[in-house]
Amino acid sequence: MNRTVKLILDVGIGAVVPVLILNNLNEQLGTVTTYITAAMVSVTWIALSVPEIFGFWAAVVFVRRAMFSYLPREDDKEQDESDFWQLLRLSEMQKLDESCSVGHN
Repeated sequence: MNRTVKLILDVGIGAVVPVLILNNLNEQLGTVTTYITAAMVSVTWIALSVPEIFGFWAAVVFVRRAMFSYLPREDDKEQDESDFWQLLRLSEMQKLDESCSVGHN
């Protein structure tokens, strides 16, 4: 689905339709039923987006694991528990040490 169309649908169904329901159906349905109906439109639209959200979350997890897999491990921690930037500095220091030791041989 085109991004522009998706954005228009998100705003329309998530915000505009509930407001229209609240403004136009209050007298016919009653206050409580109108609020519940308006809320359910937004909740349903969010629930339909859950697979997309899960897919994005899974991609983030896989990319994070891939980045950590190329970094060195700290002795006293699991790889996922370590600070990414600290591991990156450690990796750069190891590369620097290797390049300095090759130059001296």
